Amino acid sequence: MAARTPRRPRGAEHREAIVASAARAFDRVGYAGTSLGQVAAAAGTDLPALKSLFPHKRDLARAVIDEQDRRMVAELDHALLRHGPLEALIHSSRTIADEMVTEPLMRAGSRLSMELGAVDPVVAEHYRAWIEQLTGLFARAQEAGDITDRIDPADLGATVQPYLSGVHTLSALLSDRSDLHARLVVMWRTVIDAAAPLGRRLGLHAVTRDAFGDLPTVERRQVAGAA
Repeated sequence: MAARTPRRPRGAEHREAIVASAARAFDRVGYAGTSLGQVAAAAGTDLPALKSLFPHKRDLARAVIDEQDRRMVAELDHALLRHGPLEALIHSSRTIADEMVTEPLMRAGSRLSMELGAVDPVVAEHYRAWIEQLTGLFARAQEAGDITDRIDPADLGATVQPYLSGVHTLSALLSDRSDLHARLVVMWRTVIDAAAPLGRRLGLHAVTRDAFGDLPTVERRQVAGAA
């Protein structure tokens, strides 16, 4: 019986199938453990067809990171349609956390950013872009009265971005993300208490409870202690 020839999906579907297959592989075994041949087979195509779109494995890794970034921006933009800048950041961080748990592509993008960020300037640029995004949102939040005037939005953006990345990384390493919501609640409570005017803190803590639910105090303390 002749071997079955892999189907060749075309256009956008072809590319999407390859990126999704790559994300699953990168999520499981990381950049070094993933081969283009395995990705092509899992996507229902062949190596020449894959390489016509992604000549090198790093091109494919960048595509996964780009798609993760696109989804994160979309979640933030959606939240900004309904909330002010700081509230939108809190709500979108919950949605993105949920997708990190359920979506291999989101997890793969996060893993690849850590693995390649130190050696690939294109990947590192995503971190700079998010710092700029956060800086702009914190500046708007300051204008709205949710960030105290004594805080420089650029300093806050450059602090919260690695804080947020670190929360995701530690949760993935220490609990397979089972405590991600609790860690994010602790993070936002800390940021609010440090950066918001006294008269706005209770309202912003209520936003956090609305986004994540009212986690038991003992659970937050356990997470804070573990961190």
